[in-house]
Formats: sequence, C-alpha cells, structure tokens
Amino acid sequence: NCMYVERLSDTSIPIIADAGAAAVSTAALFYARYAAFCKDVLATGTVNISTRYQEGVVYHCLYQSCSQYTQYRGKVAKFALKLIEPNPSDRY
Repeated sequence: NCMYVERLSDTSIPIIADAGAAAVSTAALFYARYAAFCKDVLATGTVNISTRYQEGVVYHCLYQSCSQYTQYRGKVAKFALKLIEPNPSDRY
C-alpha cells in the first residue's frame, strides 16, 4: 500500500509505503525480498510505480532517499521514499 503524502514541487514525490498488507510468512523470505528491493531499486535508482486504481499508468521515478525505515519482527517493513519524476508527461 502506498499513500501519497504531499507534492512539494512538480518533480518531487514523497511517499510512504507500508508493506503491512504484504507481510511475508518467514523472516528469510522478508530478507530475500528486501535484498532484491535494494538491488533492483536502490542500487539502480529506478522506481516504476503502478496501481490497480490507474490501469495502464506507470510513474517512472528516480530514487532520491529513504528518510524513514521501520521493520517489524523480520516480516513487515514501513518506509518513506523521496522520488523524483523527471518527466510527468511519460506515464505509460
């Protein structure tokens, strides 16, 4: 679940993502998914966001920072990412 927090400018998109709805069954699976997130998103700097509420729309963003990260019992995480959407007209 992602919640839009506030739009600071035309290209800055702070979001809070709560993985609570997608809690995993084991700590090993959580850490495997966390490692994949770090490798695929944080290391590359690319974040593509789509939701079931806007079918066919993909927000192509660049990762800037993670200002908050909280982990619960090795199965759930909550974090706040700062992203930049370099070209808001390219959402498909």
